[in-house]
Amino acid sequence: MLFIWLKKKQYLLFSNSFNTRRPIHSMTIIHPLDPFIYTLFPDIEKNETSLKKALIEFYSVGAILPVVAFNTDFVTITLNTVQIATENKKFEKLIALCETANFEEANQLAKNLLKTNPNNSEYHRIQGQIYAELNQQEEAINSLIDALRWNPKNEWALLMMGNIIAKYRNDIPTAMKYYDQVLLLKPNDCITLNNIGANLMQLGKKEEALLYFNNALTANSAYPDTYYHLALVANTDKDYKKAFDFSLMALAQTNKQTNKQTNKQTNKQTNKQTNKQTNNFMQALYS
Repeated sequence: MLFIWLKKKQYLLFSNSFNTRRPIHSMTIIHPLDPFIYTLFPDIEKNETSLKKALIEFYSVGAILPVVAFNTDFVTITLNTVQIATENKKFEKLIALCETANFEEANQLAKNLLKTNPNNSEYHRIQGQIYAELNQQEEAINSLIDALRWNPKNEWALLMMGNIIAKYRNDIPTAMKYYDQVLLLKPNDCITLNNIGANLMQLGKKEEALLYFNNALTANSAYPDTYYHLALVANTDKDYKKAFDFSLMALAQTNKQTNKQTNKQTNKQTNKQTNKQTNNFMQALYS
């Protein structure tokens, strides 16, 4: 199961004030509502809904969202700089605890963050991942559902829901509902395509699974799990040479990504699984 602890960029904000005795508690950015704003944000439709979405996405700092308000002539974006400074430190600590597998402490910090920000989808999503790591799958599902109630387009929450429901409830049809939502948001998402293929393999639908694995490979030829699952498909066909070759490709891609990804624990697990399967395929090939 793939875990992504941190996916949003961290932005540094600089506020200038000549009166040092009065701390700045917020930053306000004002844009005139004229055609030029769409020059700054060119990849959106020219309407208020699309612009608001783009502004929230751009001016979000970690997991903290700005307040965006429109009037006749201007749009204002307000950021709580005190909250940003405080919560960024807590958020960074939360990520660090997760990356070092200190999940009990991370869970307590996540609960504290949610007390002050119960409407934050990302906090719920990360807490769901923590519960999954603690093998508390029902609690994980509850947290992920909360994440999706606040943001139904939280793709990582959707993906994790599909993974947990497929693996621990063995309910592939329900898992597919969540995967389908991810594909609506990102039709060429290699992780989702690969997970759908893996679940179809569990149902014994090899040919359908192979279509998803090949689509995943087309979307991202550097994703190691796709090669791993293609090796398993070849193994079911007793084509041990192909299975062995795909296993070597999976190992090669995993090793390439180990120093690039923040979540090395996932790579380590994939590498261990692939090493074991590679040895099995090699034994079958030369027996």
